[in-house]
Amino acid sequence: MDLAIGADIVDIDRFVEASNRWGDRFLRRLLTETEIAYCRKKVRGAAEASMAVRFAAKEALIKALSESEQNEFRWHDVEIRNCASGKPVVYLKGRLAELLVDRVVSISLSHSQKCAIAMVCIHRVAGDDCQMKPGDQACEP
Repeated sequence: MDLAIGADIVDIDRFVEASNRWGDRFLRRLLTETEIAYCRKKVRGAAEASMAVRFAAKEALIKALSESEQNEFRWHDVEIRNCASGKPVVYLKGRLAELLVDRVVSISLSHSQKCAIAMVCIHRVAGDDCQMKPGDQACEP
């Protein structure tokens, strides 16, 4: 089995500073509209941490990708969703989804008041053991 891992940690205060400085333009560059709407439903403080941890997840994914796969990365082609249980899942679309069609992207997210951390594991699988693909409705934000 091929295995790739990536991790990232984000200082939430720095993320909030950038968000305050650049506003929605900053958020819309890094996160999808669905991710922003999901995070904004949370109470103040938790919303910012939720956005920061999604940014950390995308950064961790970049680190787990090969160099050629990194060239296909687009911020809006990756969306972090949560199942009803709260479990985070990675939803891919575009060229990156095509490249990773035979692999599973697993993710773990956590945050405190100060830091948000994400860990990504990409592994190759056999058969229909797969992640969310365009059109899947199992986990909605």
